[in-house]
Amino acid sequence: MKSLMKWILWLIASLLLLLVILVGVAFYLFDSDSVKSQLITAVKEETSADLTIDDDLSLSFFPWLKVETGNIRLSNPEGFQSKIDLLSVEKLNASIKLAPIFEGKIEVGAVELANSKLNLIRDKKGRSNIDVLMTHAQKSKAKTEINTDTQAASLSISRLALSDFELNQYAPSQKLTQSFALNQLEINQFAFEQWTPVSASGEFKSGSGKTEAKWQLTSEIKIAADGKLIDLRATDAVMSEISNKLRHLELSGDSSIKLNNKNTQVSHQGRLKLDKQDFDLMVTGTFSTFKDLSIDLKTEDLDLSPWLAASSDRSTSASEAPLDTKPIADFLKTARIKGKFAANSVKLNQMKFAQVSADLSNKGATLWLKPFKAKVFRGDLSTNASINFAAKPLALSVAPNLQKIEVGDLVSQVFEVDRISGLGNLNLNLRTQGLEMKQMLQNLSGTGSVKLSDGALSGLDLNKLIESGISLQTLNSKDAYKGKTNFAGLAGDLKANKGLIQLNNLSLVTPLFDLAGKAATDANNESLSGNFKLTLKGLLKQQLEKKYPQLAGMDLPFELKGSWTEPKPNIDFESLLKAKYKSQVDEKVNDKKKELEDELKKKLLDKLKFD
Repeated sequence: MKSLMKWILWLIASLLLLLVILVGVAFYLFDSDSVKSQLITAVKEETSADLTIDDDLSLSFFPWLKVETGNIRLSNPEGFQSKIDLLSVEKLNASIKLAPIFEGKIEVGAVELANSKLNLIRDKKGRSNIDVLMTHAQKSKAKTEINTDTQAASLSISRLALSDFELNQYAPSQKLTQSFALNQLEINQFAFEQWTPVSASGEFKSGSGKTEAKWQLTSEIKIAADGKLIDLRATDAVMSEISNKLRHLELSGDSSIKLNNKNTQVSHQGRLKLDKQDFDLMVTGTFSTFKDLSIDLKTEDLDLSPWLAASSDRSTSASEAPLDTKPIADFLKTARIKGKFAANSVKLNQMKFAQVSADLSNKGATLWLKPFKAKVFRGDLSTNASINFAAKPLALSVAPNLQKIEVGDLVSQVFEVDRISGLGNLNLNLRTQGLEMKQMLQNLSGTGSVKLSDGALSGLDLNKLIESGISLQTLNSKDAYKGKTNFAGLAGDLKANKGLIQLNNLSLVTPLFDLAGKAATDANNESLSGNFKLTLKGLLKQQLEKKYPQLAGMDLPFELKGSWTEPKPNIDFESLLKAKYKSQVDEKVNDKKKELEDELKKKLLDKLKFD
């Protein structure tokens, strides 16, 4: 940004200055080749670059000095190796009013450039061709000292128009990385230190030439006499067709651009609109080698679902593709961000956060929200989170501390099942990848702990299951487990690896029984599994001991299988009893066998003694 703005201002000023110098030559003798030779020599001395003008110069006089030419090329400056020209202009028209020149004023009628290209290239040392050219220009000594402030202040332009202008960026390998196309730019009745309307439109293109976004701008511009301060007011900038998920960006408000020798300082205050989402935006930035940005972003209600979830529009495959995060990653790699974000609410699919606030920063392509605070699931959330936009798919790391939340809301919104309720605390340290909830669950890894109280398991009446097991009755129908199981406490340690989520040291405490063991769920196939020890208490214990005294004091095996939507708990009393009876039978058989063996042994000894 810095180099581009300085270059454009320097280019326009230099062209105007050279045209003024040529006025004197034109009064005495006009010769196209002579004037071109003078111009080429002046540019060489000023910049060390080679200027080539293939077309003849067409010159007319009074009351305007009009110059028309074309097929202009400006090479890279000396010491910068590249076969690609720095600048090319197919057509140039300019006119200057003669009479005011003698009063120290420059009144430009019009400056028109058509089909021009500015190629920004960096060499292996990291230098850009613009920086090298400006260095040469600053070192050159003008034969006649000119007060640039006075000159700028007395400059006015009736019309400045650029059409079909391209700003191309190249890698050190000379490969085109991206292109900024300016289809049309027009400024009328321009003068320094006064507000002037400006309008422009164009496109952003990738290195392959594919259009990535279209843009248009209307504003009022004021440039200081020294050219170092540019103010924009009543700005309305629109960008469309940005990506498959982000279709429309609109920026409005007031901006200021300050050009220094080493950097460019930018500030903006106004509104930002991303598709249907509106934000209040304040940003200040310093653009040099890095983009140092301070951002304050606020909104009432933000819905992230349209950008992250799969589109319901099946007419185009592009709408179904994941959000392209590469432009964000490329920007963050050259930026250093500090800022704040606040929202009354943030919605992600079925999940809704309230009173959201976050401090923003970045390290490379990773954006940090540190800390991130919100009201969620009727409780409080506090965490440090990071989003790596360069990862494929997008990578998220989060270490939330959730206090006094309604766990049922969390489970129903994340797993899309209504199976549990209760107040609880969660301390987690998780990482995942993906843009949709299902994909995030399938890539989930990390650790944590869960502790709930005063809750219930819905759709699972374990009391009824245990009672049926005691009576050795089988519950086969789908409605057999309608109801719920109230519990006083549930706790466990969580461990996740690529979507396999384990709950170790799991304990469930209810008035009539306790469960202890471990459970697991696989988000890739939405399966459930678990093995527990069941300890009966109260009425259920009395029923068991009355019917099966031999099971008194024993912990019963409890098994969990099935899926998220159809869990299948099981207590195999019959097998347990058979195992118990078999053990008793085997014990009696062994005792009887030993008794027979002892008797036979005794008879044998007695017989031997008799013989």
